[in-house]
Amino acid sequence: MDWAMKFLPLQYRETQSDFFGKKGISWHISCLITKKSDPEPTASILSDHLDLNTYIHILENGTQGWFSIAHIIRHLLLTLSVQFPNLNEIYMKTDNAGCYHCTPLISFISQNHSHFPITIKEINFSEAQSGKDLCDSKTGSCRMHVARFLNEGNDILSASDLKRALESNNGLKGTKICVISIDNAEEPKIKSKIPQISLLNNFRFDVDSVIARRAYQIGCGRLIETNTLKDQHLNVGEMNGFEVLEEFPSHAVDVGQVCVKMRNPNIQNEMEEEQNQDQDQGHLNNDLYACPDPYCQKQYVSSANLEKHLALGNHLYRKAEETRIDCGIKIWVEKCSAIREKYAHICETVLSQSRDTDIFSLSSGGWALKSVAKCNRFSLNVKEYVKKIFESCEKTGKRPNYAALSGELQKACDENGQRLFRPFEWLTANQLRNLFASYINNKKKN
Repeated sequence: MDWAMKFLPLQYRETQSDFFGKKGISWHISCLITKKSDPEPTASILSDHLDLNTYIHILENGTQGWFSIAHIIRHLLLTLSVQFPNLNEIYMKTDNAGCYHCTPLISFISQNHSHFPITIKEINFSEAQSGKDLCDSKTGSCRMHVARFLNEGNDILSASDLKRALESNNGLKGTKICVISIDNAEEPKIKSKIPQISLLNNFRFDVDSVIARRAYQIGCGRLIETNTLKDQHLNVGEMNGFEVLEEFPSHAVDVGQVCVKMRNPNIQNEMEEEQNQDQDQGHLNNDLYACPDPYCQKQYVSSANLEKHLALGNHLYRKAEETRIDCGIKIWVEKCSAIREKYAHICETVLSQSRDTDIFSLSSGGWALKSVAKCNRFSLNVKEYVKKIFESCEKTGKRPNYAALSGELQKACDENGQRLFRPFEWLTANQLRNLFASYINNKKKN
């Protein structure tokens, strides 16, 4: 699911004054991918065919918030239950937009989990800068279809015109469009919150609880009881403000397809044997079709076999002779790897009782998750030391050298020659500058 970029109304012939002050039309893309019952294998590559159905909600009124998404999900589930009677549960995938990744929408789905005609099993949110896939591709196809309708001499000024443009010329394959209106004045105010929800990217819904994880199937997850998220305004019967102006078409639409290509090793081996035979015969002839890759040695008698070779990409490269320099580099890498493994083993043995042992257990799940930056307060000793320097600077009127002061903190010693500050208490020049600025602001207020 994803919001498409707002569509600006267009006229076939518009003046310069008509170009300015336009109000964009919001439209939401939902793509349903289902398994096809009878996949048809090709000659050389087995393709797992998946059916693709696209549903577009065009908003006559309403904003791109969680309230609109909640109504769209409810209407979409009702439509899917009629079109696919055997469909019992779905898995949702969206990007990290605030209208999806928020507590009100998670609470709405969790609270009405048993009332939906089709169960929402999970919601998965894409990582940052990810999720630009199927919905955006479908949006591009829709815009090209609308441009064709516009070039035929038509105007697109409203949501109904946009629906008419998308359904023109027999429409897009596997795509249905409807027009809805949402009254945001009916949006309830939700007080419940999920702590650190921005770090949770996987939500699994059960009858009485929600299991939230930072990544799919990583760790046991955080158990959130449905009662903690419950709100009477989120019941399906209590939420108003949704109206369908133009429903999805009732007639059947050709289903789109998405293919996941899988190589068949048996067929591939047979084709390689045929190509090897053609290559042996080609050495006897002068007119040969050589592979355009300059490092590939394969040649073929016919252009058809060359095209198959290029499609498969099984090039045959000549093994380069290894020089003494390459041998020395490999030996050096082996020695360094052995030292590193030995050092890691020693550290793991010594620090077995410490928390840092997780560094060496890279096989455990969750090691690639983004760490949370913690805010550490400055120690009292450092603050008192810097405060004295600040007071002396106020008396003399000289501005301190923050870089030199940072080095002074690292070298400062007491009467016995012991360091005054430990390494984790050292401050950088930028931190000292901010600390001095806070002292100045406090002095002005007082």
